[in-house]
Amino acid sequence: MKKLISLLICISMITLLFVGCTKEQPVAALINGSFEGTAAGMQGPVTVNITVEDSKITDIEFLQNSETPHVVKVAVERIPAQIIENQSLAIETVTGATLTSFAIINAVANAAKEAGLDVSALKNNKIAVTPKDPQTWDTDVLVMGGGGAGLAAAISAVEQGVKVTLIEKGSVLGGNTLLAGAAYNAVDVDAQSNMILSRAQKDTLDSYIALDPADPKLKLDTFPEWAEVLKELKSDINNFYSANSGKKAGADMPGFDSSALHMWHMYTGGLRELQNGSWIAPEVHLARQLATQSLEAFAWMGENGLEASYGKDAQYGSAPGLGTVLGAMWPRTHSFMAGAQRIPQLEKVALEKGVVIYTETEGTELIVDATGKVVGAKAVQIDGTQITINTTKGVVIATGGYSANPAMVKSYDSYWGDDLTDRTLSTNMGTNKGDGIVMSQAIGADVKGMEVAQMMPSSSPVKGTMTDGIWADAAEQIWIDGSGNRFVNEYAERDVLAKASLKLDNGIFYIVYAGRGDIGNPDQKIKGTKYDERIAAMVEGGHVWYGSTLAELAEASKKSAAGVAPGFTEEQLRSTLEKYNSYVANQKDLDFDKEVIAGAIDLEYIESHDDVGIVISPRKASLHHTMGGVVIDEECHVLNKDGNIIPGLWAAGEVTGGIHAGNRLGGNAITDIFVFGRIAGLKAASGK
Repeated sequence: MKKLISLLICISMITLLFVGCTKEQPVAALINGSFEGTAAGMQGPVTVNITVEDSKITDIEFLQNSETPHVVKVAVERIPAQIIENQSLAIETVTGATLTSFAIINAVANAAKEAGLDVSALKNNKIAVTPKDPQTWDTDVLVMGGGGAGLAAAISAVEQGVKVTLIEKGSVLGGNTLLAGAAYNAVDVDAQSNMILSRAQKDTLDSYIALDPADPKLKLDTFPEWAEVLKELKSDINNFYSANSGKKAGADMPGFDSSALHMWHMYTGGLRELQNGSWIAPEVHLARQLATQSLEAFAWMGENGLEASYGKDAQYGSAPGLGTVLGAMWPRTHSFMAGAQRIPQLEKVALEKGVVIYTETEGTELIVDATGKVVGAKAVQIDGTQITINTTKGVVIATGGYSANPAMVKSYDSYWGDDLTDRTLSTNMGTNKGDGIVMSQAIGADVKGMEVAQMMPSSSPVKGTMTDGIWADAAEQIWIDGSGNRFVNEYAERDVLAKASLKLDNGIFYIVYAGRGDIGNPDQKIKGTKYDERIAAMVEGGHVWYGSTLAELAEASKKSAAGVAPGFTEEQLRSTLEKYNSYVANQKDLDFDKEVIAGAIDLEYIESHDDVGIVISPRKASLHHTMGGVVIDEECHVLNKDGNIIPGLWAAGEVTGGIHAGNRLGGNAITDIFVFGRIAGLKAASGK
C-alpha cells in the first residue's frame, strides 16, 4: 500500500512539473500610440510625431521642420517611407542633405525611445541595397552637374537640336546655385541712366583717370595685357564726362559703367600676392568674355523665365537702378528669381526642350578614345548601379568647386595659412567636393588658381551658412567689432573683409542693419526696420539682436546670439553710428576711405517710433568659392598642361580656374555660370 501511495505521489509531481514547464510565459504588451521626438537639423530643430501600432512604426509626421524645402525634399519624402517600410533606422542618408537626413533619423529614434520601442534593434536592422545590372546610355552631349552652369549648358546645347543627357550627384538639382543669392553683375548702361552718380563714385572714377600704368602697385609689368584695359577705362570715363558736361555728381549726372570698368574691378579685385611672393591675376580674355557677355546672358535668363529684368524697365529694391552686393566694388548688381524658384524653372525648361536628367548619379571617370578625344564618362548611381555613357559630341564638366572639401582646399592653399583648417565651415552644398577637377586631371587637364579659395565673411558663426542674419547693400553696411567700433572698409573685396574679421576675437564681427535706403541719394536717411516675422524668427532662434532704441539694442546684446554676447553699451553704438552718419553726409569716410558710402541712420526718428528698430547680426567667415579649377579658353574648351585643347571636353562654372584669380567679386559667380554655361553648351553641341 505504501508503495502505491509513493507511486501516485511521484506521478502527481511529474504531472505538476510538466504542466509548469509548458505553461505559456508572459508576452510583452504591444505598443500603440503617438510619440514625439526632436533632433538638431541644419536650420533648426526637426520634430516628428510617429504613430506606433502593435509595436511597429506606421506613420511619421513632421511637426517642426525648418530645413530648406527645395534642398531636402527627397530626404523628407524618402527617409520616413524607408523607415516605415523596413522598420529600420539604418537608412542611407540622402546625397546633398546629409545633416537633414541624420536629423530625421535621430528625431524618429528619439520618438521610438519615448514609445519604448527597441531602438537598438531598429538601428541594427541593416537594409541590403542591390545594384541593378550595369547600364549603357548613348547621347550626343553629356553634362555632368545640375547647377546653374550645367543647366545653362544643357538647355543651350539641346536648343541646337542635339540629344543631351545631364547627370547630377545630388538628390536634387541646383548645387550651389540653389543656395546662392540673386546677385548678378552686368554692365547695363540703360539701368545706369536711371541712377545718379554719387560724389564718392565720381571721386573713384577720377582716381582711375589719374592712375599711372608704371605704378608698381598695379603690377602691370607682371601682367602687361591689363595695361590696355586701363587705357580703355580712361577713355570710357573721359567720353562719359564729355557726354555729361555741365552735370554734377550727386545731382543730375547719371550713373556710369563700362565693360572696361567691370574688367578693371575684376583685375584689381583678383590681383593677389601668394605666400611665396608670386602674384596671380585673372586671365584677361576670360574677364573680357564675362564682362561683355553678361547682359546678353541676363536677357537669356529672362527669356527662360527667371524673372530677370534689366535696362530702363529694371526695378531693384526700393529704387530703380542697380545695387552693390557685398564685395562687388560697383553698383552693377542685378536681381532675378531666387534659388528656390530658379532651379525648378530651369529644370522645367530643360525637360520641356528634351534634356534627359538623372539625379543621384555621380560621374566617376571620363572616357577617352585612342585619339585622345573624350567620348563619354562612367558614373555610379546611389544604389551602386554602374553606368557607361557614350557621347558623339563630348562632355561638359559643370560639377562645381570644392569648398565643401576643406581638406582639399587646405592641401592647395597658399593664401590663408593658419586662418584655414581642414575643418573650416562652408556655405556650400555638401556635394561640392572637387570631383570634376579630379576627373579632368586624371586625363591630363591643367589646373589654375588652386592656391586660393574665397571665404564669405558674412556667414553664420555656428553653421557657416549665409543664413540667420540680415544686412543691407554693401554701401550701407556697417561692420563693428566686439567693442562697437568699425574695423574695415565694408565696400572692400571679400578676402579683405574676411582677413580683417578673422583678426578679431574668435573671428566674429557684427553687422548693423537699420533698413534699406536709396543708394544713389546719400541725403536720404534710413528710418529703421520693422519687427517682422523674419526678424522675429531670428531673434527667437538666438541668431540676432533687435532693439527699437539703442538702449534696448545694447541690452539685448548682453544675451547670447550665435554663441556670443559682446554686451555693447548704448554709448558705444551711438558714437559709432553718429560718426558714420557724418561720413555719409560729407561723402567721405575718414576712417577707411569707403568708396561708396550711403545709409545714414535716422536715430532720432527710430528712437521716437516704437514700430521700428535696429538689428545686429553676429557673423564669421567661412569657405564660399574656390578660385581654382581646370584651365579653359574663352570657348570653354578644357586645356591640357601644354596649353592644347582636350577634344570633346568643355567646362563651365566654379569647376574652372583663371577667371577670378585671387578673389571673386561679389555678384560675379552667377554671371560666370550663366555666361560660360551657355558658351559651353553651344560649343559642345557643335562638337568643335
